[in-house]
Amino acid sequence: MTTTHTAPTSPTARGRRLLGAALTVCSLILFTSGAALAQDNDDDGVLPGHGGSAAAPGQNGAPGSGSSGSASTGVSVGTQIGIAGPLEDGLIDGRRAALQLSTAAGGTDVAFDVDSQDATFTGDVAGLNVSVGEDAVRLQGSGTLSLHTGVAAAMVRAQHAFMGWVFLVLDDGQASLKDTLAGKTQPDLIVSLGNLWMADLVVFQRILSHHAADLPGVHATLVFVSMDPTGAMHYAAVRGSTAGDSLEVAIP
Repeated sequence: MTTTHTAPTSPTARGRRLLGAALTVCSLILFTSGAALAQDNDDDGVLPGHGGSAAAPGQNGAPGSGSSGSASTGVSVGTQIGIAGPLEDGLIDGRRAALQLSTAAGGTDVAFDVDSQDATFTGDVAGLNVSVGEDAVRLQGSGTLSLHTGVAAAMVRAQHAFMGWVFLVLDDGQASLKDTLAGKTQPDLIVSLGNLWMADLVVFQRILSHHAADLPGVHATLVFVSMDPTGAMHYAAVRGSTAGDSLEVAIP
């Protein structure tokens, strides 16, 4: 594991290092190899103990479900996966990471062309590729993910990658996600998480929300990098902040 950071003696830097450590530990315990994911039914942002056998995405409702974990009110219960935005041909590229969605019961009750305020995922003008399976929906594209209660969400690594890496990047969120992916920013913290199999985004945002009071405005980005058999590199990312329940997704 490789970690770099700036201003190591400042209180803010120490707080960000603690947040990075919390997300790193969570990745090692909960995100790796599709392990059964712990759920939290209160608003304290602290995860209980976990256990159980491994479950692959799309089986038995994996990844984990539950509340968004923030202290905010008015979050709707998601009994349906709503998608807003233009659609492409629906073909998922196995060389790239994908966003995976399912309901708490493991179903795929999907509605397209919903209003953006009601959508689980709102895509941008570039268009989305969506594949609906029996137990899970996989999506590639860029847009905003709303973590409605009752909907499970995970970023899963590329299925047909020769090699893969995941990095955690912490910054102030002033730069765009595109610039972050292009390496045009100076992050506060970068942690290599190795080749994660998946990342539960409900847990991811819950940890960020737990640090909202101490680290207002801090953004965390999970960057999935994959190399296909031809040597070409592919990038995907999901970014959240300590301030909210929505995540920015970029799977170009």
